[in-house]
Amino acid sequence: MLPDVTIHFDESGPAALIEAMLTDMMDCALLPDHCDIPERLNRWPLYTDRAVVVLPANHKLMAQNAISARDIMDETVLLGERCGDFVGRLTEITSYSLHLQRCHGSTSQILDLIGAGLGIALLSDRLPLSPHLGTRPFHEPEITRRILLTAVAGRPLNPAAASFVKLCRAQTFS
Repeated sequence: MLPDVTIHFDESGPAALIEAMLTDMMDCALLPDHCDIPERLNRWPLYTDRAVVVLPANHKLMAQNAISARDIMDETVLLGERCGDFVGRLTEITSYSLHLQRCHGSTSQILDLIGAGLGIALLSDRLPLSPHLGTRPFHEPEITRRILLTAVAGRPLNPAAASFVKLCRAQTFS
């Protein structure tokens, strides 16, 4: 790995991460492939994740093996800039009218709201959750996103960032 290197991660929406890279405030970022990525950025696919419904462990929908868009029509669906935009993609491809509640804050704050029973969310199947939350696969439609490692094309990276990019690109993710 990189034993003497400290890697700093920021969580933000795609637009803010892209702006930080273009203004030389950040070396690289992980971005979903469906956002508007400028041609100036190199991109390398890392992995694909799927949307799951995250809900309180005692929620009635936990009794189902999988949850569809129709199943969540009467639920309050929490969404934020840092939630992976699965809800945005869902609204683009279906005609369902959902009860949306926009939330500003981190993913962990969204998870706290779900735990308090204030709504459900469509989040990545890779997200670690606390025991008081549950997930169910989301299908009909299945929503996936490919995550890309991005960096400004032609800009030399410092040795730590270059090693990080090389390490990421050498890994096989699924």
